[in-house]
Amino acid sequence: MQNVNMSSALNTYLEDLDFKITHPNEIKGLPTGLQALDEKIEGFLPGEVVLIGARPAMGKTSFVINIAHNIALYFSDQNKMNPADDRCVLYFSLADSISQIVERFIALDSEISRYTIKREFMDPSIQTSIKKACANLKHIPIFFSNRGYDLEKINEEIQKTSAQKQVGCVIIDYLQLVGRSQYREDFTPLMEQIKDLATKLNIPFIVLTQLTRSLESRSCKIPLVSDIRGFSKKQDAADKIIFLYREIYYIRYQEPEKKKRETDAHFQQRYKEWKERCAETENECRVIVSRNKNGSCAYEKVKFIPEYGKFTDWDNEYCY
Repeated sequence: MQNVNMSSALNTYLEDLDFKITHPNEIKGLPTGLQALDEKIEGFLPGEVVLIGARPAMGKTSFVINIAHNIALYFSDQNKMNPADDRCVLYFSLADSISQIVERFIALDSEISRYTIKREFMDPSIQTSIKKACANLKHIPIFFSNRGYDLEKINEEIQKTSAQKQVGCVIIDYLQLVGRSQYREDFTPLMEQIKDLATKLNIPFIVLTQLTRSLESRSCKIPLVSDIRGFSKKQDAADKIIFLYREIYYIRYQEPEKKKRETDAHFQQRYKEWKERCAETENECRVIVSRNKNGSCAYEKVKFIPEYGKFTDWDNEYCY
């Protein structure tokens, strides 16, 4: 980062303030596609490192695919208004094959479950929906890579992609697969290097992370910063830390069983209450912003449809 004097720093601050005054309904950073969340965190800002963590089955890969899709649509719209703005999303898929990630995008766009896509692809109507989704997705500016097992290769892929389009956002799925043989127990040095690269390129890096299994032994399963695997000693490199939590995952394993000496009526009432709670939380996901250096923390309820991996605001179908 270059040296900046007080005058220049104040001018930048006043420019940001003027933007907020003249564009009260716009966010400064890249949109997640969730309006309530964007209003709280101002989107993803240049030079930021954003950690997104959750236990398995909470939908973190689906969540980041929604974000990648929405940011890419935003870049596409910006390019139509200004052809010189040719930004793209560079998505490092280290946990899944690129084909698997692409299938998730198709499920999201077509609103057809991945199970249906796999099992009923011979159905002409399913084929039509898949082809329509492919046509919709074909021109959105997203590049994929599975060559990100160390930061050097990530940097190489960024430079390679930059020869075709300007990289405007990097997504890494996920942290513990980058430099896994080098860092093993403590990923703090890696996060600091990622932060240095994000600052140098002046673009946001969105990094998925695993959480420790010890979380499951607590009575309250809502994630904490200390649950991030291999990154609990120091979190300064992360500008935003976001967790996903789906209560339904745990409620399903609490199906009531009839107790000794319990009346049928009492058991049926408990079972009815359990079923009602399952129905209430079936599509509910909590997006928990535990750290936000550039703003306030947040605790937002959003809608998640796991069949095709779609996230929307809870009270409407807003999507960028």
